[in-house]
Amino acid sequence: MYKDFFDEITDKKLVSNWYNIRWKHKQNFLTKIQQEIYLSSLRGETSRMIQFQKIILGSLNSKCFATKIITDSREYNNLSNATKIKIALSLRIHIPQTLYLYWKGLKINLPYSEFSQIYNQSLQLLILLALEPQWEAYHEPGVLSFRSQFSARDAVLGLCQEIRKNTFSYAILGNIHSDINLEHRKILFRKIFTCKLIFQVINSLTTNSSLKHSHRIHSRLSNLIFTILIYGLQYNFLDANLPFKDFSSIYYINYQKSFGILCKTKDMTQCSKEIFIRFFQVIKLPINQREYTLSKNCFELIFLGFIMKKSSRKLDLIPDQNSKKDLIYNIRKILYKNDFLGRKRALTYLSLEKAIQKINPLLINWENYFQICTKNYDFILMDKIIDNTIYRWQIKKYKKNRVNSWKQHCTKYIEAKKRIAEGNSILKLLHDQYISRISYIPLIYARSCYDQDIEYWFLRKKF
Repeated sequence: MYKDFFDEITDKKLVSNWYNIRWKHKQNFLTKIQQEIYLSSLRGETSRMIQFQKIILGSLNSKCFATKIITDSREYNNLSNATKIKIALSLRIHIPQTLYLYWKGLKINLPYSEFSQIYNQSLQLLILLALEPQWEAYHEPGVLSFRSQFSARDAVLGLCQEIRKNTFSYAILGNIHSDINLEHRKILFRKIFTCKLIFQVINSLTTNSSLKHSHRIHSRLSNLIFTILIYGLQYNFLDANLPFKDFSSIYYINYQKSFGILCKTKDMTQCSKEIFIRFFQVIKLPINQREYTLSKNCFELIFLGFIMKKSSRKLDLIPDQNSKKDLIYNIRKILYKNDFLGRKRALTYLSLEKAIQKINPLLINWENYFQICTKNYDFILMDKIIDNTIYRWQIKKYKKNRVNSWKQHCTKYIEAKKRIAEGNSILKLLHDQYISRISYIPLIYARSCYDQDIEYWFLRKKF
């Protein structure tokens, strides 16, 4: 596909067609193909499943849909519709070393760095659309890392529910502190018995250093690859000669790179720990782990940024210290910078109104993640720390009569509450968002979004 393919007449047709594309129909088409992949993998019909996966990889509908999702982000707002559909038509499975020559032959009015990012991210999304329904059928009950409808809060609430229902005495919590490298190719090749094109793209992703930048599509695909590597851990518990037969006395959960195991006795904990360590040594993934003893009245567990704290008969969820520090650190990154000597200097040229516009999305994301917490004291405390952080930054401007100037220029009373505001921007209060939050209903993670029960997943979006 080279420059002769894109002439002026074709350009005009492509632009008009991009406006008239029915994206909902394309999404429904993809959903039906994914449901067929899911059902075929459940029945063990591998050849039929591979055929549907090839349809996703080669279909123009899926290519246009993937390109639209990637280019709809703020980074690519300046792209024309003609450029978007040219990228969609140019999507092919290519080795990264030949991508530059391929880009030169296309003669697209787009820098190579931007083209390679969009191209690679669109390919990753196509691979995710093809592989996710297959591994939905293979997934083990406690693995939630790659499933698009599930969040970290579902994993945390699932762990809390098991602690409340059963009397577990020991816990092993930890995380994987490694990235996917060349050593995992053979393991992936043995476990991904699907289309060779899929393995070729994943193989190129593990070798291409330019794809290590964090992106939402790449992170979801990397979570799926980690799930494929870890697949089979629970079957090792079944195959091993354990000194007990009641497997309901062990609970395993995994989300992204974090995992947790709950056990009832010390022998179970020791056996499961040995199996756990040996399994991760075989798949060449180093892990950090921590052991906890769960007493009936008092214990603390740290999992996915939450502290599970039990006192008497109540189990509380509160944010851990690192998550609070990360929020303050991200806010300070907006307000300060390092000079050429490495010293912190306040950005006094930045107006408070623009600073609030940058800080509010951080506060909304943080509150959305921790909305399942059971105590509001941490949210009140964080509001005070954030207010003080902004005040300490703003007094660089008001050196004389700074308190009076601060009250006059930077504070307003809204609904009888003192708020930091300037112009049309008002700083969000974490405590107010916590009080007005909608109840969060955790998903039943034994089910799949491809089981054709649309009402269940539709109701999920309302909560």
